[in-house]
Amino acid sequence: MKVEIDADFSDAIARFESLPEAVGEKLRWAAFQGVSLLREEIKIQAPRHHKRHYFYSKGSRNADGSKRRYDFEPGDLRRSVFAFYDKSDSVDGRRAVYQVGWRDREGSRGRYEGGSLKAVPYGYMVHNGVRRKNGKSIAPRPFLSRALKIQGAKMEAVMLDAVLEVVRGRISD
Repeated sequence: MKVEIDADFSDAIARFESLPEAVGEKLRWAAFQGVSLLREEIKIQAPRHHKRHYFYSKGSRNADGSKRRYDFEPGDLRRSVFAFYDKSDSVDGRRAVYQVGWRDREGSRGRYEGGSLKAVPYGYMVHNGVRRKNGKSIAPRPFLSRALKIQGAKMEAVMLDAVLEVVRGRISD
């Protein structure tokens, strides 16, 4: 699960012929200011279990053939939240795209191999809920959506302020 934050100011930039370069240089910084607010709010909204917990994997097996057990400490989901700049979707000076979410994979398939972020593959189940065959279910707790709802307007204002600082500085020069 990921949330993409796409800051595209090309219409506003086009209005000021003398400003595109100056604003373009600050675009990535402005987008990061907004996305850092969202990342911190996601960490606040992410549920935290009061005790250590675990789950078993259907696909992963230990050397003896038994199911592999994954142990998690309280707060692992919060600690796995990340935000990174997506170079492939961004255009220098025109468009800054950040991805925000939680790390759900470890090893060679994971984006952050061996880093300080622990993978929490159960994050999807916590966010979206799961209905099991035995009738028991895990109710969804959409913490990403809540965080975006809480910080959405503030993110836009922070990004716009960062760009306007450049504009004000250029106009006063």
